[in-house]
Amino acid sequence: MVAALAVAATLLVAPAQPASAAPATTRAQQNVAGLRKQIAELRTKADAATAGLAKSTRAYQAGRVRLRSTQRQLLAAADAEQVAQARLDIARDRLAALAVSAYESPTGDEVTTMLTDPLSGVSRERTTTDVMYLTDQQTDVVAHYTGDVARQTELHRHAQALEHAAQKQQTALDHRRTSLQAQSKRLTSQLLARLDQLTNALVKAGQFGDAFRVSRERMDRMGQPAGAGPCDKPDIGGFPNGLIPPSMLCPLPQRGHMLKPSAARAFWLLDTAYQMRFNRHICVTDSYRPLSVQYSVFRRKPGLAAVPGTSRHGLGDAVDLGCGIQVYGSTQFRWMKQNAPKFGWIHPYWAEHSPFEPWHWEYK
Repeated sequence: MVAALAVAATLLVAPAQPASAAPATTRAQQNVAGLRKQIAELRTKADAATAGLAKSTRAYQAGRVRLRSTQRQLLAAADAEQVAQARLDIARDRLAALAVSAYESPTGDEVTTMLTDPLSGVSRERTTTDVMYLTDQQTDVVAHYTGDVARQTELHRHAQALEHAAQKQQTALDHRRTSLQAQSKRLTSQLLARLDQLTNALVKAGQFGDAFRVSRERMDRMGQPAGAGPCDKPDIGGFPNGLIPPSMLCPLPQRGHMLKPSAARAFWLLDTAYQMRFNRHICVTDSYRPLSVQYSVFRRKPGLAAVPGTSRHGLGDAVDLGCGIQVYGSTQFRWMKQNAPKFGWIHPYWAEHSPFEPWHWEYK
């Protein structure tokens, strides 16, 4: 009876083990789903902000064109004002000479008043003696002088209006652009942080394909230049060791280093996870090694380098790493041992024994 009860108890208790794991799986799924929802909302806002910034940039550029047109008008107005001032000075000299010549005449006071205050509204009614005195040439001098004063006043007013308009345009353009830049930067930063969280959650859940796609979106939104991210080329075999055409390789985040496509894509994802832990890229000291370089390394390091034509580096699926990873037992090395296999990268058995190369990692 006791044995039967024990068996029954075992049967009842046994299902509890997967039940305890189920909530953890559910929580992980809920976490991923929640992050996806947040990212979708942030993506919409960030895209809208980016589109608004692009539209504002186009408006800014068009505004700059209008502003340059206004500035050219302002310069033209300033030039015209200088010309008007020169003409006014000449007219004033001629009118002064007229006033001197007419000083002793009965109309001298009127001409003097016209000289000192040409817009005072001096009566233009002249007596027959005045008209006979002021020749046609002298009348022309007075008329030109009065016109030049009015022209200079109008040009000065126009120049002031243009200067005010130019300043107003510049201030409005700068304010709008600065505001949109700040908004776009804030939303993009929030989105990048959520993409990092989602990448990490997907890696923990073992969903490496989704994690790769999310990490690639993050790099695209960081403004990586075209072709700088992991490429979509297929692996093409059949090339001799060290003689793989560069066009068949893909770049790594570290400038100047390349691997075969599948290894490069896995390394980009590994590098993304590494950044989330150490806030920096993995340091790569060597990657794909052409046959000519293999011969060079073998001559310099015959005890460490593989025989030319047999190196895993020549297959485009091996890297040598630094910045702490090359130190056996370091924090970076231990992290790589624990996490790199999740992305297909391993520290081969021989590299921990003979020859001892903690810096050498291979893609399987």
